Amino acid sequence: MLEARLYPEARSILEAIPDPIIAISLEGSVAFLNTAYEKNSGFKLRNMLGKNYVELMKKNSVSVGDMKKLRSLFKTTVKNGRGGPVEASLRTGGGRMVPVCIVAGLIRDLHGKKTHVVVSVRDLTEVKRLQELERAAAVKAALESSRAKESEKARKEAQKRASELESAKARLDRELWNLQRFVSILMKREKEVIKQAKEYSRLKERLKKSLIKN
Repeated sequence: MLEARLYPEARSILEAIPDPIIAISLEGSVAFLNTAYEKNSGFKLRNMLGKNYVELMKKNSVSVGDMKKLRSLFKTTVKNGRGGPVEASLRTGGGRMVPVCIVAGLIRDLHGKKTHVVVSVRDLTEVKRLQELERAAAVKAALESSRAKESEKARKEAQKRASELESAKARLDRELWNLQRFVSILMKREKEVIKQAKEYSRLKERLKKSLIKN
């Protein structure tokens, strides 16, 4: 009953998050993909359910180096409860390779047993674009400064790009914090449910003993 009450709430939260989300069992098999993951990757949960996440990552054209990072992220999350952020490159359903930031959290069952690792994937394309624009603006400003020809327009453009980059970074930091907070809330709720389940078990035992005496 408690699982039936908790699961729909958790699922609705995962579906509401705009970033791709994947849940992986401790054995490494795919247990859940949210709609955003299906849309971005082109994979469907019904086709990937139960398959090893390494196979899924290979279909995403993950490099050998990135695969090592993801395996390390998985192990760290299982051990410490959280992992990341880790940067990698994934292929979208449209065939485009995009830079991503990956964070992960650990999920436990009602008895506190580790069951799944939940992974969130954030597209960094816009952030990287702004970083490139910032670097280009910085190089341009340095060249113009060395030639004593830096214009007010170029200076304002560099400031604008710097502001855009800072804003994008601030948004990413807030959203990463929100995801980590969400994982903490889930873990807290799990502890509350486990506590309620134990109390229910104690009450059940007392009632059983009372019935035997009567």
